[in-house]
Amino acid sequence: MTMQFPSAFGAYVVMVFLTVAAPGPGQLMTIQNAAKQGLGAAMLGVAGLCLGTVLMSSLSVLGMGGLLQTAPQVLWGMKLAGAGYLLHLSWKAWRSAVPSAPSQSLAAPERVERPGVLLRRGFLLQTVNPKSVLFFLAVLPSLALDPNDGSLSLVRAAAAIGVYLCALLLIHGSLAAVVTRRRRFLVSHEGARWLQRGSALCFAAFALLLLWR
Repeated sequence: MTMQFPSAFGAYVVMVFLTVAAPGPGQLMTIQNAAKQGLGAAMLGVAGLCLGTVLMSSLSVLGMGGLLQTAPQVLWGMKLAGAGYLLHLSWKAWRSAVPSAPSQSLAAPERVERPGVLLRRGFLLQTVNPKSVLFFLAVLPSLALDPNDGSLSLVRAAAAIGVYLCALLLIHGSLAAVVTRRRRFLVSHEGARWLQRGSALCFAAFALLLLWR
């Protein structure tokens, strides 16, 4: 049964904003980027999340669900890849919480990351996150079907994906702006150390939760 516009689309909008606003690795990455390098760096990471969203949501609409049903090991492989990447981010955050000298700030110039690195990190984080993939698979295929003949409607699919992108930009952009305003403390030696250690523990927790589910 296909979902009906516009009532189903309104429910979808609510689901999207609740999903994007829920705490997760994406929010943690945005907080890290904003605290270390400011609003511009954070939005580059968000742009990476958006690119990953376009890829994974498009694959979901085009039939990834059938692949996962016939080869469930693909989903398990995605979980392993996602957990591995989150553990990698956890290890990097924990290491960066220990400066080489007591007077060295964690926001020192040599720790500034290039735009391409920030963009790639956001992209990878979204493409290896099974939570996002499963959300797309559960909702997008039926929402993108034309109720008249059951064919794929590119307009409906684009509208649904566009809503998710808008939610990412609005929620993560607001979060980055708030963190940037508190950046003075977060880039101090003590504040940065606690931020990085807390981020490391959260990334590790997200990895374990991903494998457990």
